Amino acid sequence: MDFTQLPLRPMQQPEMIGWWPLAPGWWLLALLTLVLLTVIGWLAYKWLKAFKQDPKRWALQELKSIQLQYQEHQNKRLLAEQCNALLKRLALTLYPRQEVAALNGNTWIDFLLKQSNLEPLAVLAEAPYKASPDFDAEALLEACKRWLSDVRGPAHV
Repeated sequence: MDFTQLPLRPMQQPEMIGWWPLAPGWWLLALLTLVLLTVIGWLAYKWLKAFKQDPKRWALQELKSIQLQYQEHQNKRLLAEQCNALLKRLALTLYPRQEVAALNGNTWIDFLLKQSNLEPLAVLAEAPYKASPDFDAEALLEACKRWLSDVRGPAHV
C-alpha cells in the first residue's frame, strides 16, 4: 500500500512558546532584583557621603602633607606650628566651639592629653613659639596621627 496516496492532512506543529508574557515567577524575580539594587545603591550612597564628610579623614590626609613638607624643610618649629593648628581645627570641628576655641598653652595640652594619653603632644605648648625647638619630630607626627585617628567628639564619649 502506498501511504502517499492516503488523503491525510500534513502534520500540524504547535506554535513556538513565546517569551512574552512572562510567568509570575519572573515578574517576582525582576521586582526583587530591582528592590535589592535600590537598597544597595542607597546604602552605598549613604556610606560614601558619610566617608567623604568625615573630618578625621581629611585631617589625616593633611597630616601626610605636613609630614612631606617637614621632610623637605626639616623646620621643627614650623612642624609644631602646623600640627598644633591641625589638631585645633579638628577639635573645633568635633567639639563645641565654646569648649575648645579659648584653649591655649597648658590648658590646650591638658585637653589633648585628656582625649588620649600621648605625651609627645606636650611639646605643642612651647615648640611653635621657640626659634629652634628641640624635640623628636617623628614621635610628634606619630602622636598627632594617633590623636587624629582616636579622637571622638563629645557625642561619642
